[in-house]
Amino acid sequence: MTTGNDSSVLKDVVAYVDVWSSDKTANYSKPFVQQLQEMGAEVPKTFNKQVTHVVFNNGHPATWRNAKKSDVRLVSVLWVGRCYDDGVRADETLYPAFHDESNPVLKNKRHRCMQPKDSPERTPENDTRMKKKLDKMMKDIAPRQPLETDYSPIIIDQENGIFYSPALKRSDYMAQRLKDMKEKRGKHLTHR
Repeated sequence: MTTGNDSSVLKDVVAYVDVWSSDKTANYSKPFVQQLQEMGAEVPKTFNKQVTHVVFNNGHPATWRNAKKSDVRLVSVLWVGRCYDDGVRADETLYPAFHDESNPVLKNKRHRCMQPKDSPERTPENDTRMKKKLDKMMKDIAPRQPLETDYSPIIIDQENGIFYSPALKRSDYMAQRLKDMKEKRGKHLTHR
């Protein structure tokens, strides 16, 4: 068993994919389109005269009718999986697609994809409304007064030890205390 990464397995296949969930609300075509393209098949977005295969599962009745009228091979999603897994073109007659026209509830049900469309993520660069909101927020949080750059009450000096910042009143007191402690220590060491 080989992987389906050989891009020449289905090189002469033009496959239209119409794969939906059983309740016809979710379009599941995308993974099958990717697998077919990886195997070298051409996958048009619309049914046209060049189509040789239709991958069909709970798809549109019009797709089924067009495929039957054009004498195109109707295959199930299992055919795509078999080709992908084996790395060779599988026999289409072993994987026929089925169309359930007997279910009266689903017969007239329209396909409505409830999944979100692939749209680019909204960013201030591609959305002017978002950019205006962001600019307004930035203006509101902009500082009214200049910011102080020295937040630390402590200034560390390797040569002379620790000194307290003169920016704070408390630091003056602490600097004086530190100076006094050094003097006492110096006197204490010289008396020994």
